[in-house]
Amino acid sequence: MIATTDPGVVDPREVHLVALYPGDDPARAQLRRAVLRLRPAPGQRQFSGAAEQTLPQADADPDRIPFAVVWTGQNAPPGGAAVGFGVLDGGSARMELSDDPAQVVLLRAFYIEPHWQGYGVGRAACLALDTLVSEALPWARHVLLTVNERNEPAIRAYRAGGFRDTGRRHLGGPHGYQLVLARTVGSEAPA
Repeated sequence: MIATTDPGVVDPREVHLVALYPGDDPARAQLRRAVLRLRPAPGQRQFSGAAEQTLPQADADPDRIPFAVVWTGQNAPPGGAAVGFGVLDGGSARMELSDDPAQVVLLRAFYIEPHWQGYGVGRAACLALDTLVSEALPWARHVLLTVNERNEPAIRAYRAGGFRDTGRRHLGGPHGYQLVLARTVGSEAPA
């Protein structure tokens, strides 16, 4: 289910990441349907694909784990509400972004539904990566991502969630250079 409630500033303990493995689990199936209705904000669409494209791609690749960002706050529906989407990628794309790719997983196609931006959901989701990565990809010690230099709202959310600039730049698409940011699994976010 997608939430439309105004949550105010979100308590990070109310944001969880749920792996969206295909299968028979009714709760996951409901979350899969919900994330397919989510869209990046208009100004961010050029930087992140919507789940309607990236979820089927992740399902077709055994190295990718799609996930829902789920809010479970006081006014959330039972089981929580899908407020964002992303993909963890343990495949070969990480090789060119890291000196130690054997310990790195990429965060891709990540976005928070526009209505939920500005409430701390992105920061909380970055903190919640630790649990999902530890459970799904226990070999990973670092999460890397690329973010377009012009996508300032995303850069702010990633930095608030403990990602740091690696100093690398990546030209990975038609929209210009991307910063390569990294977060150590289990690290604290800046205060």
